Amino acid sequence: MTSTPGKLLVYYVDPGKAAAMRRRLRAAGVMVEVDSVDPHNVQPSKSGTQRTGLWVTFEDQFDDAVQLLQNPDHVPRRVISPGEMDKAGSKRARSGSASTEIRSAKLAILLGTICLLAGVIYLAVF
Repeated sequence: MTSTPGKLLVYYVDPGKAAAMRRRLRAAGVMVEVDSVDPHNVQPSKSGTQRTGLWVTFEDQFDDAVQLLQNPDHVPRRVISPGEMDKAGSKRARSGSASTEIRSAKLAILLGTICLLAGVIYLAVF
């Protein structure tokens, strides 16, 4: 993932365990995502382990996610259907790509302006 979704629930050293917990929480109706980027551990640890974060997408589901970690029979207050999760995930992806396109356009305008200024200065000097 490129952007951190929501609120950190827990870190796992084993990405397989993180993926399994993601499947279990999503099956219970809590939207979570797995992200292998650990913002608190920019440099690799001496052991070489990379922690995998499990993130709750919607803050109002955080307490239910914590309960589900401890009790697989817990019933969340707000259950999100798989279809709603797909829609929310694709909406996040679209907004992420749109913001990337905007940043790229701004960068292109900035570079174009710098080139134009350099050309004007060159013509003025020579």
